[in-house]
Amino acid sequence: KESIDFWRKAFARKVDADKFQKSYSYNIRHSYGQEGKRADYTPYTCMKIIRATPGNGEYHSCPFKQFDESHLRATLRKKKISGNSIEEIIKLTKGFHFGIACQKYFVASHGGNPHEDLVSNVGTHPNQYFDQSWKYYKEKADKEAETKAKKEMKRVEKKNANIKDEMKTEQVV
Repeated sequence: KESIDFWRKAFARKVDADKFQKSYSYNIRHSYGQEGKRADYTPYTCMKIIRATPGNGEYHSCPFKQFDESHLRATLRKKKISGNSIEEIIKLTKGFHFGIACQKYFVASHGGNPHEDLVSNVGTHPNQYFDQSWKYYKEKADKEAETKAKKEMKRVEKKNANIKDEMKTEQVV
């Protein structure tokens, strides 16, 4: 249900609701094993996506392969990627190193210094990119929560120490 809603919104600019229902809805349900032989299909790897050529008016592919230089540059700028990283990514795409360009984009869009174990799994499968990105943001959120908790602990400890000092002062007086 969620996937159909997602794809309906994604196709809304190109396809009216009736055509979407007739032409695409069944295929989406079939892909999720809800129609036809109810098979669970394996998603395409990056290499399979890179090797495919989208038809006229289609918008699926690897952006590092499919976008021309100016479009890729504009997209990377819009994503707030640094100039040095953009140049490195453009150079890699010109050399047909799309997976490495994806890894460089991952690094540039994930704080510039994610763990190597996260980066090494990027550029071979879109699901891996998602999984590694999720791990990165989960670790980041966990560290931020831990830092916040430590600051709160110190604040409470300082407050308690001040209260103790006040109590000692009152006892002396």
